[in-house]
Amino acid sequence: MISEESYPEFATKPRWIVDPLDGRVNYLNGIPHYSVSIAFEGAGTADVSVVYHIPSDKLFTAIEGQGAYLNGRPISVSETTTLSDALVVTGFDPTTIKSQNFNQFRSLLDQTQGVRRFGSAAAELAMVANGKFDIFFERVLSVWDTAAGIQIIEEAGGKVTRIEQLDSSNREMVLASNPQIHQEAVSLISSSNQGD
Repeated sequence: MISEESYPEFATKPRWIVDPLDGRVNYLNGIPHYSVSIAFEGAGTADVSVVYHIPSDKLFTAIEGQGAYLNGRPISVSETTTLSDALVVTGFDPTTIKSQNFNQFRSLLDQTQGVRRFGSAAAELAMVANGKFDIFFERVLSVWDTAAGIQIIEEAGGKVTRIEQLDSSNREMVLASNPQIHQEAVSLISSSNQGD
């Protein structure tokens, strides 16, 4: 088992990846946006993922090769075709606030319909899978933040680009969206990253 409280991230499959409370700061402050994230990565068996958005009683699920669901009903990513119409959900880590790293977020602000920040990566990935947002982007994430949400997006027809950090922190940058705007979003983030 891998979780924020229990390492190592490099445990071999089969393995469970659990975040028992994604959005802890929201929870502690009475803000109704937090979730439980559970992923099972099989070895020779199907991967299974669950994100439960507790305040709204929304259960997002996916089984490898069988699609994604919200409370038992099929879901899919948005059909937005242009970056200018896309609504982005994101998170800010401490290094992002540094001016040289903020270029990516400035590009998203300039080139899209808007950017929102709520504070639970797992729930926000699931909301992209359900078409409520068009793009998810965050720079510094751990596997327990993303494992379930990424599978749910992929099973909902979305695309995900993950870039591992080249340091000892074992973190990654994640950009997820519908297929129509994914490459344009990746290109935007890549071009605005040249100064990092």
